[in-house]
Amino acid sequence: MNSVSQVRHFLEEHNMRCLATRCQKNGCIFHLDLHTDRLIIDVDNWGNDQGCSTKLCDYIILYDDQHSHKIILILIEMKSGRSKGTRPLEQIQSTIQTMSQFFCRVSISTFLPILLYGRRPPRTMDFKTLKDKRVMFKGKKYPLIIRHCGSYISEILTRYSGINDFRHYHATGS
Repeated sequence: MNSVSQVRHFLEEHNMRCLATRCQKNGCIFHLDLHTDRLIIDVDNWGNDQGCSTKLCDYIILYDDQHSHKIILILIEMKSGRSKGTRPLEQIQSTIQTMSQFFCRVSISTFLPILLYGRRPPRTMDFKTLKDKRVMFKGKKYPLIIRHCGSYISEILTRYSGINDFRHYHATGS
């Protein structure tokens, strides 16, 4: 599966209830201001349908990377209140492990693990720990991107993916 449409087709056949149209939970929103071919998976719904008892991240977003013809994979954990310790990192890592068979079928150009926090940022000690820890994905370590709820995907992609030209992504400012 090398495109978002192929992944969407696979999920529609196997678990359509996990498909979402936006990223918003418990008062925390992530603005998806790039309207290219994308897929949003509500991981809670996916996990419930699979009978998964492990705590997983909230959303997986897949974008077609117009430059490499691969997929941009984004895992998002949303915390409207204060998070404890490294729990958000552990939830993202658990999602990677739980869905590893799915991820190995996808050709990925960019991987971004993101923590969005709401009213209160992580405690100073937790924040430092989260910044120092890494998420392991396909044998490589990635830093956790920590942003406030209400952030925009275009800002994060510009800063962390090396993609600066969004003309092909039809940015609309959601």
